[in-house]
Amino acid sequence: MEANRIVSNAPQSVFEALEIAQGELQQISLIQTSLLRYVVPEWGGPEAKTGEQVSYAAIAFLKTVPLEKLLEAPRRQEHYFERIQASKACRRRNRFYLKQFLEWVQQKRWLRVHNPDHCEPQFNRFNRPKGQRRIYANDLRTTSLKHPKAYALGTQEEDYVWLEGQKVLANPCLERELQEVKEFGSKFRKPKQVKQQITHLKTILGYLHRVEHVALERLCLNLLIPCVQLRFSKEDFAGTEAFAVNARGLLLDPIKAEQTLAMTESMAQRQAKKKADVTIKIVEAFFDWRQSELAQCGQPDGLSPASKREVLGAVILASKAQFREETDPEETDNFEDVSVIRRLRLRINQEVLDTQKTQKQIRKRSVPWEQAMKVFEQQRLQTLEYHIASRDRHGKAGKVVRQRAVTSIAIDFQKTVVCGLMTLIPTDRQQTYRDLETGKTLRNGSFLDEDCEEFVDQGIPTDPNQAQFWINLENFKTAETYGEFWYPVPNVQFVDGTTFYQYIVGFLWGFEDEKGVFPTYHQGEHKHWQGVMDQAGKRCGWRAALKPQHDKMFSMPVAKTPFDDVAFCSMIRALFVRFTQESGKAVPVTPHSFRHMLSTYLDKLGVAGKEEQSFAYVLHHSPEVHQGKYVYKDNMSRIAPAVTRMNEIIRSLI
Repeated sequence: MEANRIVSNAPQSVFEALEIAQGELQQISLIQTSLLRYVVPEWGGPEAKTGEQVSYAAIAFLKTVPLEKLLEAPRRQEHYFERIQASKACRRRNRFYLKQFLEWVQQKRWLRVHNPDHCEPQFNRFNRPKGQRRIYANDLRTTSLKHPKAYALGTQEEDYVWLEGQKVLANPCLERELQEVKEFGSKFRKPKQVKQQITHLKTILGYLHRVEHVALERLCLNLLIPCVQLRFSKEDFAGTEAFAVNARGLLLDPIKAEQTLAMTESMAQRQAKKKADVTIKIVEAFFDWRQSELAQCGQPDGLSPASKREVLGAVILASKAQFREETDPEETDNFEDVSVIRRLRLRINQEVLDTQKTQKQIRKRSVPWEQAMKVFEQQRLQTLEYHIASRDRHGKAGKVVRQRAVTSIAIDFQKTVVCGLMTLIPTDRQQTYRDLETGKTLRNGSFLDEDCEEFVDQGIPTDPNQAQFWINLENFKTAETYGEFWYPVPNVQFVDGTTFYQYIVGFLWGFEDEKGVFPTYHQGEHKHWQGVMDQAGKRCGWRAALKPQHDKMFSMPVAKTPFDDVAFCSMIRALFVRFTQESGKAVPVTPHSFRHMLSTYLDKLGVAGKEEQSFAYVLHHSPEVHQGKYVYKDNMSRIAPAVTRMNEIIRSLI
């Protein structure tokens, strides 16, 4: 405990610690250099280039850095070494001086030293062979593609300058234009899509800057997509002979004015067609360059059609932002009067997606539906574990039984409910689960009539097994085609007597049961499964332990915000990698894979006719899409009916 103590009169900042070290450490000037040159830039402070003297701003910046951040200084220093490609001698020298200063600070007991012997044990049910390391989701890749060097604008330090203490792009006009494109795209596209398209635009601009050697200050969207005025009015020709007016403000020669306006617009369209060639040539040159870059990484085919479509889509978005004042929405449909956008759309249609290649990639992230159900059962059983056996933290031989952390149990409850909703009913798109909200999209109640027209909400159930939960969707991807959607959540009873509704209610609200038969207890009388208690002593569901700051059903434990698509996908991937590795091969199953796994399993069962149509409706797509894109058939499953029939023919003729 003594080593973990913080001295009450310890310095508050790194700068104060350096001031004290002036009289105690002989090589303090070299220690200062190690910090100011090779650590401060990674903390967000000013950077001192080779041959330049360290600025006073860098020294003043250390006054704002808490002393506790000194523990991460070695890692930050290594990041900076990699970024500037420092020599071995430089790295060795500055590592030594930083380590000397850090050891001196720790001897003063000014920092809280992390002691691994006092960590809470991590819950782990995987019984791996001796010497075998557990596999995590980040360890697995489902593609062998290698990424070439990043050329996107903003990925290198030279793209930025320090302005009033802030790190900004060296071309503020271009940054403002990209922000305008982002705001324009956010009106009709998802934030993630817009963010990806801005990244693609920065990659093309980075190509122009680093490969075509266009100066950074000259970069602008007009260089990539030259804008031409396409719409004209009388005000544009004020004072010209063709638009001369009399004393009452009427045109002297209306026919000549109309001819002049029509000729001007026609010439503008011709000029726009020529300018569109500039954009197409840049995009094609960019694709050729990317192909050569990828060929050096062992990918001679270059960018895939899907990647090219994404890049072209980003340029189309920027073109719409450029020409948003030049299109006529009353006479044309979706920028059809803009030449560059028409050309880009024709180009994007030339990139045909390879459905079979896509299915093979999805197959690498899929398991048989039977195994998916097994993983759900393993996750459910893990939720019931309220105690773990781990080694004694005091260094004694043997293991002790401890109660799991409240947050850990809450996270497992959440995973169980999520996985149950994805396996016990036909799997929906992941956005459905991320946006679930009790009383709105997850409702408890019943319909008054057989026509299912009037639904009566019954609120929070007092008895989970007397409830009836429904998924109710109004806004989803194909809602315009299929309309409002209802589906009952089944109250499945598991082999140990627990029901799925108990997990839902226990996660959301908690409930009382004097018998206490759920979950399985390892020792003592504990009823934590009923939920957690808040500060006022009120019973709450396990969701409350995650401290969500929103109304959505599921919450990211650390951020306390609703799941985004990346975090939700990571949770499912990690869950499946965690349990599938016990069978010999870890598979990073994604949320979208569930829809393919279920469709393939239904085809294996021979579901057809009205049942197939019903499943397609529940999955929110047509039977044709269901068979064409979601049902995976390998060679053996395709030839099996022919093999069986051919054998029957042979037996009948011999």
